[in-house]
Amino acid sequence: MKKISLLILAGVFALTSCVTVKKLPGLDKVYVTNTKQINILPPSEVDVELDDLMQLNLKNGGSSVAVLVYVQSDSDGVFIDIMNDFGTDMGTMTYDGESVELDCPLFPKNMPPEYIINDLQNAFYKFDSVKNNLNQSKLEFTETVDSKTKTVVRTVKDGEKVIEKVTISGKSVTVENLLRKYSFSLIVSE
Repeated sequence: MKKISLLILAGVFALTSCVTVKKLPGLDKVYVTNTKQINILPPSEVDVELDDLMQLNLKNGGSSVAVLVYVQSDSDGVFIDIMNDFGTDMGTMTYDGESVELDCPLFPKNMPPEYIINDLQNAFYKFDSVKNNLNQSKLEFTETVDSKTKTVVRTVKDGEKVIEKVTISGKSVTVENLLRKYSFSLIVSE
């Protein structure tokens, strides 16, 4: 995945009202590292079903942007409605297991939406399914649970190098991609 410039994304968010659509006839593989790629898992592997309004905070370097998202995720697929602070629709992303459609000016045209699904599957899909998928590319997937706080930490590693860290605590999820140097958090709105 190419580095996302959130400063550019914020500018696009503020200045444009047109959207671009990327509809794929199939699913592209995701490069977890610069040389190791994986397939996206089907929605039937969802472990944590979502049907929530959430605050999405994106960070890339010193740039950041925050938007509201309504996320529905279950064994039928993933649907995300992206909105500004006033609740105005800014775009959508859908994944049905066969194709991904991203229709939103916040994301660069050349950003494959499979990368977003990959980050979500690392957080919300069945642990063993994600682990087996990553193991096929000789990547390690671990999960630890703090017994006191119930905080779950999932880690993707290439050898000793941590590629991505997912932290699930209460009603928030944080994804930190250390290789691509971006992070985002999803926080359930009350």
